[in-house]
Amino acid sequence: MANQILFEAPLIPITHQSGQTTTHSETIATLTASTLTWVENGINQVLSLDDVVGASDLSAPAGINKDINQPHRFVIHAYPMVEKRWGGIFGQRTRVLQEYQFACTDKTAVQTWITAIRNILQCLPLDAPPQPPRRLGVIINPASGQKKAKQIFNQVRPLLEQSYCELTITETTGRNDGNLRERGLDIGAIDGLVIVGGDGTIHEVINALANDADKMAIQKIPLGVIPGGTGNGLCQSLLAISGEPYSPINAAFLIAKGRVMALDIGLVAQANRRYYSFLALSWGLVSDVDIESDGLRFLGALKNDVYALIRIIFLRIYPGKISFVPYESHEPDNWQVLEGDFILFWAMNVPWATYNLQPAPKACLDDGAIDLIIIRRGISKLQLIRAFLQAVDGSHISLPNVEYYKVQRFRLEPVNNQGILAVDGEKVDSQPIEVVMRRGLARVFC
Repeated sequence: MANQILFEAPLIPITHQSGQTTTHSETIATLTASTLTWVENGINQVLSLDDVVGASDLSAPAGINKDINQPHRFVIHAYPMVEKRWGGIFGQRTRVLQEYQFACTDKTAVQTWITAIRNILQCLPLDAPPQPPRRLGVIINPASGQKKAKQIFNQVRPLLEQSYCELTITETTGRNDGNLRERGLDIGAIDGLVIVGGDGTIHEVINALANDADKMAIQKIPLGVIPGGTGNGLCQSLLAISGEPYSPINAAFLIAKGRVMALDIGLVAQANRRYYSFLALSWGLVSDVDIESDGLRFLGALKNDVYALIRIIFLRIYPGKISFVPYESHEPDNWQVLEGDFILFWAMNVPWATYNLQPAPKACLDDGAIDLIIIRRGISKLQLIRAFLQAVDGSHISLPNVEYYKVQRFRLEPVNNQGILAVDGEKVDSQPIEVVMRRGLARVFC
């Protein structure tokens, strides 16, 4: 089916090189579900639609023909993966814009080609009528991370617009400012929500959706993430699952392609408060590092590395009780209990906690499980440093003194106020807390 010709018609390729525009001979171009092919200077050209985000009309407005020989043109926007190198040594794989221009003999042919390309990209029948643009709400947190969220969004905005999206853009003004309707976003009038910020911003938006007057909003509106924070764990998890290297442009590419998958959400209960968590709950060394290192934000993600070394040298012990129901258990009350002195407790919903730290390599977005990483008192400082270093690729879980459990739900009971308790990177009260997974409650572009 991928190689079956779905549409073919004449096209006139146009190339631009060294300031010169060349109009090539008319060719019969063909569309399949995965490629556009044509002949240019006697050479077969193949464009993978996996790299294409959209097509736009370049025709002159009605009644205006600036070029009488080529009045009817369109452009295809593609973002192939390339490797950028610095100094001939260091390289980074990322997507870079490459455009392909074509001319047609009349405007109707241009619209036919654009509709055909858009329908194939959206997995619609070729003869489906032209669809309206996707409506994306965009929430930017200018205070996230190193305060570059607006700059980052301006870099990726053209990609989203080239993918035939209409953008409604709003900014947050401070913490707990995720109320979407107060931000001027009509929940019923958008097809997706893009968050440009850190994991704290995502936490606020998910809770706003879950508590919206439309109780189905969190299930109906897929979320896209452009990394604008310090850690960006969810964004890295989505990119890694999709085989995309970590970068804002690659994150925008996932949103542009529009593929959606389910995301588990944890229901958190603490005292009389109920709310949702999408990323992680941490206690002990990890959360102390995450929260106490805020004064080092100018270092970016390195702040965690620097402060983790300090906290390992001056190691703290955290007494408490951890109870959980194993993931494979068919009995909801089959609680297992761990008591004693702990170094760290990390409950992960996704594989990556930050863009460069993968504490839960066995975690899936939609398996209904929470992955627990536990280290108890007795591990040496050298072993602890080794565990953190190997958490970059997830190999730490094979080390002695690193315990790994998949669970349906868990309860954490700190014995005292020693240590910080954090949910999705935000500090909460250090008191008993319980989390149960809600499988596939949300949806994400991935």
